[in-house]
Amino acid sequence: MSHPIHEAGETSRAFRTNPQPNAAGSLPKTGITLIVLFLSVFALYYATAPRDVWSGDSIFYAMTARQLVTNGSVDLSDQIELVDPSADLGGSWLTKGPGGLLSHYPPGTALLAAPFFALDRESPGVLTMENVGNTNSEITIQVPPLMPATIVSAATTAAAVLAVFLLIGQLGATRKEAVIAALVFAFATGAWSVASQRLWSHGPAMMWLTLGLYFRETNRKGIAGLTDIAAVITRPPTAVIGGTRTLIKAIRTRQVRPALLDFGWLLLGVAIVAIYNVAVVGSDPFLGGYATVDDIQITRPDLGFWVTNLAS
Repeated sequence: MSHPIHEAGETSRAFRTNPQPNAAGSLPKTGITLIVLFLSVFALYYATAPRDVWSGDSIFYAMTARQLVTNGSVDLSDQIELVDPSADLGGSWLTKGPGGLLSHYPPGTALLAAPFFALDRESPGVLTMENVGNTNSEITIQVPPLMPATIVSAATTAAAVLAVFLLIGQLGATRKEAVIAALVFAFATGAWSVASQRLWSHGPAMMWLTLGLYFRETNRKGIAGLTDIAAVITRPPTAVIGGTRTLIKAIRTRQVRPALLDFGWLLLGVAIVAIYNVAVVGSDPFLGGYATVDDIQITRPDLGFWVTNLAS
């Protein structure tokens, strides 16, 4: 039995971003839809993002991005003053390692955001804040400009919305159905309420993961592999997502070689993160900066913590 999207009476409703011969002429309309969808979603994300309030997490992503631009380094020593230099950094946003005084977050988000901070040379502000997890110490930091961070978080999350639109269309949905699916993803999930609001790893990781799915569906496996690497160095637990996806596909298709190639891309991303953690952070290859946190849930699991975290 032929698939409905290839039957004579149905080809006009099929939307494919990589069109078959019988779907010629769909790309111009798709391009217009992409532009309108991205600008609309980005504008709303940007308009509703906090304008003058930093989150502790996002500050350090932004500081690292700005430091990459100004000094070509992830060392924040000249951007941060420890009010008590002898203070224990356990539980904080920071860690000391061979690379200097570092954010304990993976480098992917900062690498992606760095070009945007290169375009904005506004002088940083100064903020003294409690060192989270250690109430006996404070840090004084040079706060980078907020606008580039807001642009990156809104743009990467909006790009993930576009990837969902393209993916749903590639699977044979009509343009209208793909738009509806993309808008549900954009505004009925954490994409709007969380990922688009601050510069942290959520938006970039979502972008890389959804783009990877789309590129695999269009058989651009090399590009898809690069998105896997980008996702892992942005948010290392995404290696579990990629591995699960690859395993399920291998079981369903019974094809081993493509699965090994996909696992290879993921392992390359994990290797890059591990090398960064050892050489720059000076820590366990898999925990990275989080190895300095006093209450590491992996080694000392706390069921109450997980329940509270999920409930909140």
